[in-house]
Amino acid sequence: MGVFKAYDVRGIYPTEINEDLSYKIGKAYVQFLGAKRLLVGMDMRGSSFGLAFSLIKGITEMGCDVEYLDLCTTPMTYFATQYYQADGAIMVTASHNPKEYNGLKFSRENAIPVGYESGLQIVKELVENDDFTPAEKPGNVVRKEILRDYSRFITSHLNLRKPLKVIVDASNGMAGHVLPSIFYQVELLDIVEVHFNLDGNFPNHEANPLKTDAYRDLKIVMDAVQADLAVMFDGDADRVGFMDHTGRVIPADIITALLADYMIQPNSPYKEVVYDVRSSRVVEEIIAEKGGVATLNRVGHAFMKKTLREHDALIGGELAGHFYFRDFFFADSAIFAFVQVLNILSRSHSSFYELVRKYQKYFTSGEINFKVSDPDLIVNQIIEEAKLDSNAKLDYTDGIRIDFPKYWVSIRKSNTEPLLRLVLEAETNDLMLEKTNYYKSKIESFK
Repeated sequence: MGVFKAYDVRGIYPTEINEDLSYKIGKAYVQFLGAKRLLVGMDMRGSSFGLAFSLIKGITEMGCDVEYLDLCTTPMTYFATQYYQADGAIMVTASHNPKEYNGLKFSRENAIPVGYESGLQIVKELVENDDFTPAEKPGNVVRKEILRDYSRFITSHLNLRKPLKVIVDASNGMAGHVLPSIFYQVELLDIVEVHFNLDGNFPNHEANPLKTDAYRDLKIVMDAVQADLAVMFDGDADRVGFMDHTGRVIPADIITALLADYMIQPNSPYKEVVYDVRSSRVVEEIIAEKGGVATLNRVGHAFMKKTLREHDALIGGELAGHFYFRDFFFADSAIFAFVQVLNILSRSHSSFYELVRKYQKYFTSGEINFKVSDPDLIVNQIIEEAKLDSNAKLDYTDGIRIDFPKYWVSIRKSNTEPLLRLVLEAETNDLMLEKTNYYKSKIESFK
């Protein structure tokens, strides 16, 4: 049962996740929620239909009705759960993972996420026990079309003030299926389509905006057409990456700073921004400048959404390219983030390059991964060493983040893989390289 992760169920099809498992998970999820009406959506992977079919079979055998959303993005299931007041939703997707993977993402009423610590552990135990009593009367299945309502909702938040030309790489994923319907009537927006055809084999590049080599085609098109902005969506369109007209890929924490700078309003009661422990120090600085509240948070969408909802926060951002919004039910949506960036750019006399350049004042290592046998031991060793330094400010929100006057370092266990992850940021490139090498050698020595 290693497919039950911190945020979802995910594994290689069919050896780790298959129709039999999804059938049992369907029954278990109904029992866990006591659900009477669930939504089921899926992405375009070759295995998704079979997994969705068996999932629905398990759900309906427990007497729960299913509204089948068919092909959709993961954020569309969050929207539909809230908008149509369903008891929850399950999305069949492996998000940004390679083609051989598939998985399930879960939410309950009001688009509240369900992760391992908030219910998936119970679902796992129910699946393992495999002791279900079918309902006397099975639930019904209906096909539900939501794209029109979703498009209306998204465009209601779009307010362009000048024409914009944008290159969009859908990564052969679900963004290519829904974006044309959402934006086809927006007169001031000219979208240049790249890899919009659905193909779960991802023939052009990984559907992962964090992979810098995936932007190759975007850069080629940008050189040819000179657009204002370029964006890339992952497979299920819950992550997005941004690129300026020079071909620079903009880190997601810089986009979080941009959103905070423009979305925190002086007369609004909603001024809190939630950001993960890997985010640049500039995020906190911008929030403070705007009179907002900066909240450091644990990495992971289930944890981010929980904090946003509990704090009634305005926005949230993760280095992985997830962006969260109070106005999107405290959930993440790559398309909603795209709309907000378009709004900001259309109100500015500056290029996107100039807009984000002011936030890129520090130097970062990026996220570096280490395969280790005992990550907790290494983190504890580094903590004990840091405690001896009077200049060190320690934060235990997620692993350890140690802030020094001129640099900071975050070291944490992965929630999904047997890895230790390191991110370091400094005021100069030389200091960043020096301290990154120091902590890399420290971790290697502990190994």
